[in-house]
Amino acid sequence: MENEHNILVVEDNLGDFELIDDFIVEQLKFYKITHAKSYKEAEAMLNITTNNFTVVLLDLSLPDHSGEKLIHDMMSLCKNIPVVVLTGYTDFAFGVKSLGMGVADYLLKEDLNGTLLFKSIVYSTERKKISRELEESEKRIRNFANQLNKALEEERSQIAREIHDEFGQQLVGLKMSLSTLKRQNGISTETIDVVNSLMADVNVSIEMVRRIANELRPVLIDKLGLFVALEWLVNEFEKKTGIKSRIDIESKQKQFNKAVEINI
Repeated sequence: MENEHNILVVEDNLGDFELIDDFIVEQLKFYKITHAKSYKEAEAMLNITTNNFTVVLLDLSLPDHSGEKLIHDMMSLCKNIPVVVLTGYTDFAFGVKSLGMGVADYLLKEDLNGTLLFKSIVYSTERKKISRELEESEKRIRNFANQLNKALEEERSQIAREIHDEFGQQLVGLKMSLSTLKRQNGISTETIDVVNSLMADVNVSIEMVRRIANELRPVLIDKLGLFVALEWLVNEFEKKTGIKSRIDIESKQKQFNKAVEINI
């Protein structure tokens, strides 16, 4: 049923449970209440996936568990289910600490009434719902960013290969043709000087093509790994800027997957 609150009340005191039950009946139209008298009972119920609890109301003094350890273990059990602590403890510092541990709310039993409990249940479930939606949205954004990054990297890799293989090979072919021309019989000194000048320009172009291709996608990452590629990057930076540069790498190098290496 829409907007139904499926509530697990973890409370060993029957009188307190009946009071909580009365408050819920008073305020909520659609609800289902399940009662656990101990941590073990609650654990068993929370491990049954068909229960689908929307909120857990937790007493901090159970016969088999209590206090901070109880909160820690219950939060591990509940995962995405909001936990509202109901307690007789008036320790404000502990209340703040429990909120820091992830509980949705911390209510004192002596101050409890139907309106307060209703607000806590509704606010806690809505906050958790919004939080889950934000987490899902964040996951989708991260997945999209990863896909986009992968597509961009594949495109850069393809462009780098084409520059290196196509344009680079054409320049190498041109250099070979000039070299052949230079060795021709009867060629004048003036022509040899022109050929030498052209070959020097071609060599510069070949070096430039290799540099552009490497900056788009360093071949060293695929062939020799991240750390060798980083050393190359630092050396290139020093050559371009004239700034004395050094890279320190530990001898025991951490292993990363390829996507992480590319991003680094």
